[in-house]
Amino acid sequence: MTRRLNRRPSVAMRQGLLGLIVGLPVAAIPLESAPAVAQEAELLQRDVVAPRVLISEVRIEGLDGHPELDRLQLEAYDAMQVRPGSRATRADLQRDLNAIQATGWFSDVRIKPVNGPLGVQLIVQLEPFPELTAVELNV
Repeated sequence: MTRRLNRRPSVAMRQGLLGLIVGLPVAAIPLESAPAVAQEAELLQRDVVAPRVLISEVRIEGLDGHPELDRLQLEAYDAMQVRPGSRATRADLQRDLNAIQATGWFSDVRIKPVNGPLGVQLIVQLEPFPELTAVELNV
């Protein structure tokens, strides 16, 4: 009786096979070290048990006096997935920070969590790109 295992080949095995196909000597093929695998497992475990906190409020600041105030506030808020009443981790906040930055409207984005009596209040500090006030062409 033969038993067939449905396992994917490890990274080291795939690199070894690729090295043999390309013609690299076996000693030149990098292998995963045991500490690297342990560190990766630790990072995955940390993501699983990352504490989730209740978000009580999301305030957007730094846009006072900007002519496109309403539009920029909506752009930032729409880019975020974390909403008041939801539970979020640090990874969720980092994802939202990256999403706001990716809109292309802001030169600097910072999210500051503040503990409050009803949960964590998120203060989103935005710095929009400066307004274009004049265009000068020299011919």
